[in-house]
Amino acid sequence: MNKPHIWLRAETKPFERRTPLTPAGAKQLIDEGFKVTVEQSNDNIFSQDQYQQAGCDMVEQGSWQQADLDAIILGLKELPEAKHPLTHDHIYFAHCYKEQQGWQDLLGRFKTGGGSLYDLEYLLDDNKRRVAAFGYWAGFAGAALALKAWVSQQFITTGIA
Repeated sequence: MNKPHIWLRAETKPFERRTPLTPAGAKQLIDEGFKVTVEQSNDNIFSQDQYQQAGCDMVEQGSWQQADLDAIILGLKELPEAKHPLTHDHIYFAHCYKEQQGWQDLLGRFKTGGGSLYDLEYLLDDNKRRVAAFGYWAGFAGAALALKAWVSQQFITTGIA
């Protein structure tokens, strides 16, 4: 029987440095018998060396599409827009079940390819609490950063320094 295989894909959104799997978490999975493959990325908050030291196999960024079909593709944010069918099982924040932009195309790609989507937004524990969440203050922090960016743009647009 094959070992369960987790494939951590590189994030493609600009400025996204977060990851759903730390090197320490990868080491725990490996110790439990999982195979862990990590795509190389200069944007990940953790270095490639840290993943290698944890025992992960390192591969080229974007190579998840050629992964064995039994690999579970793990990410954080949305996949890049494309048309090819999605044949793997994926775990990430897909932002499609509330009919966000592009949701029909994305789910259609899973249906056509036979893959499955485990949206992190909807994974619950036995008490019906979300397993993965950014916490209560994440929205406030996002709003504060958006306001700060807007104010900066106003100063640039009006020439006030």
